Amino acid sequence: MASFAMPAAAETHAVLVGVSDYLYLDADLKGPANDVALMAQALTARGVPPENITILTSDGTHLADTYSIKPPERHNILAALEDLAKVTATGDTALFYFSGHGSQAPDIDGDEQGGYDEIFLPSDAKNWKGAIGAVENAIVDDELREKMTAITQDGAQLVGIVDACHSGTGFRAIGAKGVARYVAPESLGIPQATLSDGTVTPTALDGEFVFLYSSQSDQRSFEYPLTSTGDSPAWYGDFTRSIATALQHHPDLTYEQLLEVTRKDMRRASATATQTPDAEGPLLDTPVFGSAPDTQTRLSTQNGTLLSGALDGLTVGAEIAIFDSLEAEQSLGTARVVSITATTSKLAPSGEFIMPETAYAEILHPGAPEAMIIAPPTAVDTFDGYHYRPLEDAIDQMSLDGVVLSDVDFDAALFFTQGGIAITGPDGVLDPHGPETSPRFFPSDDGNITTDLRAWIERAAQAFTLRRALALAEGGHKGFSLGRGGVKIDLTRKKGQLSGAKCATKPAEESAIVSGDALIHCDQLWLEIKNLSTKAQDITVLYIDGAFQIDALWPQGTLSNRLASGETKRLGFQMENWDHDGLGLSAFEELIVLSVPATADGPRTVLSALAETSTPRDTDASGLEAYLRAATSPDTTTRALSLNTKISPLKVHRFGLEILPQATP
Repeated sequence: MASFAMPAAAETHAVLVGVSDYLYLDADLKGPANDVALMAQALTARGVPPENITILTSDGTHLADTYSIKPPERHNILAALEDLAKVTATGDTALFYFSGHGSQAPDIDGDEQGGYDEIFLPSDAKNWKGAIGAVENAIVDDELREKMTAITQDGAQLVGIVDACHSGTGFRAIGAKGVARYVAPESLGIPQATLSDGTVTPTALDGEFVFLYSSQSDQRSFEYPLTSTGDSPAWYGDFTRSIATALQHHPDLTYEQLLEVTRKDMRRASATATQTPDAEGPLLDTPVFGSAPDTQTRLSTQNGTLLSGALDGLTVGAEIAIFDSLEAEQSLGTARVVSITATTSKLAPSGEFIMPETAYAEILHPGAPEAMIIAPPTAVDTFDGYHYRPLEDAIDQMSLDGVVLSDVDFDAALFFTQGGIAITGPDGVLDPHGPETSPRFFPSDDGNITTDLRAWIERAAQAFTLRRALALAEGGHKGFSLGRGGVKIDLTRKKGQLSGAKCATKPAEESAIVSGDALIHCDQLWLEIKNLSTKAQDITVLYIDGAFQIDALWPQGTLSNRLASGETKRLGFQMENWDHDGLGLSAFEELIVLSVPATADGPRTVLSALAETSTPRDTDASGLEAYLRAATSPDTTTRALSLNTKISPLKVHRFGLEILPQATP
């Protein structure tokens, strides 16, 4: 009998690089060491053996002893990539992950249209060195391309994941809660580049590859502290936190879907976020390496500690049902989260039952969002010619509901500019989409500054709290549907026309749009909702405008909001953004579609009350309604909801839209 050699099973090998501590540059970060540990956890959850993972990090505190760790210095990173090419072959997956600072340096070989090479900064990176015409010990994108070509030419699939940024153009960052992973070229002593004419064609990377980037080429990537109590908060790259958790909780994804999940999660709590992940490569539509285990419906507890925390969307005050086994139907009782870290939650029994040493938990409700923290306003330009004393006095005199003014761990920041106040997200990026695109408040001639400004800030807080409560109710990263069921939503635009001082109602040709697209004053927005699920769905449509006003667009009156399986509902809305006083400000607004599976013979779930300024508590409402109304109420100051009813599943579909004034061509 002839014997035949069986082909080796395809494997995944990875190099994970996290640079928190810089030896020579004053540019330390707090998140990369945590990022690497989180990515290692995500890879092992998808079946990658620890021995196939090479880790280069400044701090291995949070890593298991099974990993061999080296410093993330230039020679170690390049050597690890060379080893990656040696151990991978046809059918294997080679993954390279980098978390740390990026920057730009003058293009050496003329293959960059803008005259700059993108560079990564290892831990031993130094400043510009004229003798070599480069940033000493930096890794240029050309060098990475060469190392990665050696991987793909042997038939392996290459996956690159980068949580760093290389450009500071396109916006003005004033400084805020987050830290950008970018070192400006001038800080490295880099001279002004002589722009190349682009006559040298860059060497294209052949083979099968996909690159996932933490932000667009003209954006910055940020790291943020994750909520915790007692200890110092743990910092993570916002992109890494989202993509690593998505890898663990979604068994079957393509790389394009992975990016979609990550984008959605990063924008859960804020419409003013300026960091949008990007991707490229022929593998975008292929399945992600490995497979995550199906997430069990119950979480584990040990000695009164839930093995899940802020990374999974939990907050202090979450109500948990405790079971003695995965299969048990009757709970032992309930417990409440009293303190939290990134990965664990301390539980306190709500009754007199004794918590078993090992138990299992189901989340009844996730706890209420914390009150919004807004940094008091600072001046963008001290000598801009405007007088801000009336606005300063208004801030000093007002008392706010559901808002805390503090410059520590804030969720949004205020800035004096152009005679008014602009608001940004926690990244402190002003006007990310061009001049005057951050939401603004301007005093009116006939209004009361204190009253009007207070109303504006409280509306901003209400919108923030609503977004955060919806994200918590959706169930963290496990609640996102990728179109394989549930509700499918398509947006189209009918171009509007002015008729005198009014919008014309003539029909116009429709064109498809997606989240992030721009509409012009008088355009019509058409929303088509189709129920692809085998269950009926209860639909609520909310809208948050540029002044943070929340409106319930559907259902209206006594109309039923229930869509049967296979049913389609089409809704149309007129977009308005008058060019008042020649300001011509863009409005960044948000359409939110909520879908809840209907229960047999049960009442409809209508969430229109979330648009009210003050959402009353209603003990007769369903668990989901009661939770959302209480969580978004401004008077929920203790953030302890005292609700013990499990909330219904919720899917949240969010679409950001830029509404331009009618003066825009």
